[in-house]
Amino acid sequence: MEQNFKIVTPVYNSEDWIKKCIDSVKTQTYSNYEHIIVDDGSTDKTLDIAIEETRGDSRFKVVKKDYRMGIMHSHITGVELLGRDASDEDVYVHLDGDDWLAHDKVLEKLNTVYNEAGCWMTYGNYEATDGSKSVCTPRRQQLSIRQHIVEGGWCFSHLRTFKKFLWDKIRTDSLLDSNGKMFTSATDVAILCPMLEMSGDKIEFIDEVLYVYNRDNPLNEDKADLTDQVRCALEIAQQTPYTAL
Repeated sequence: MEQNFKIVTPVYNSEDWIKKCIDSVKTQTYSNYEHIIVDDGSTDKTLDIAIEETRGDSRFKVVKKDYRMGIMHSHITGVELLGRDASDEDVYVHLDGDDWLAHDKVLEKLNTVYNEAGCWMTYGNYEATDGSKSVCTPRRQQLSIRQHIVEGGWCFSHLRTFKKFLWDKIRTDSLLDSNGKMFTSATDVAILCPMLEMSGDKIEFIDEVLYVYNRDNPLNEDKADLTDQVRCALEIAQQTPYTAL
């Protein structure tokens, strides 16, 4: 069975890397995908490059926001736009605009995993541009998903993918902080926690590097505002958990 992949790329001021991101998708040997790039009001040439690099390929869509609204808003925008013609079983792939896929068979690998494991979600390992690598492992079953944020270490890293029906079951309040605004940091944690909890044993860890994480970008969350990242993560950890489906 061929999975339908919906790749969502939020991006802001990444003119040095957006072409590499797009090229890593265009060169995939598996072609059953759509890729939406949501530009969050970039003030550099990111938008122009994205438009030029995707011109003439109907699998790509570039969306422009007039001003910066944050990565959470961009992710929601991308997922919802692709979701208009998506089925419950279609698989979303999160790919930041300053990062890229590790090789040309990433989607092939994901297709195989979804078919063989019958999973609803995947996460895995990445390598970084500074030479470091993630140290993700299968989750510690004795810990809840949210305990992994503050006790066990957040192990649910790139490459992250999930089925559409899980996204559709996320409550809006799960994506909002204590002030009723969208989380400004740790947005991947806010998005992933509900789906991980709903998925139960339908989560597959892929112990293979499928993603390259760009540590050269000064806008990396931990560089830009580590205090806000910690604040958001702790608020997410204290939310009421979801029940497994």
